[in-house]
Amino acid sequence: MFRKPVDANYYTRLKEMIKKIKKETGWTDILKITGEAQSRLKIKQPGEKKDFLQEAEKEKKELNESYQESVRQAKERKDK
Repeated sequence: MFRKPVDANYYTRLKEMIKKIKKETGWTDILKITGEAQSRLKIKQPGEKKDFLQEAEKEKKELNESYQESVRQAKERKDK
């Protein structure tokens, strides 16, 4: 039913991330805090399904932004 931890340090890392999120946000809802901690640690939520189209669009956007930044930097170097 539940996904097994990836490694033995899972609980330690999760505990530290929960402390950090509580301090940053001031939230008291443990489910919200735990969900945020797991997402920051990139742990897949149970029942979470990947939408490959959304993932592909996200990667396309990131690549385009990276390309635009590279073009900007190259143009900046050329102008010097």
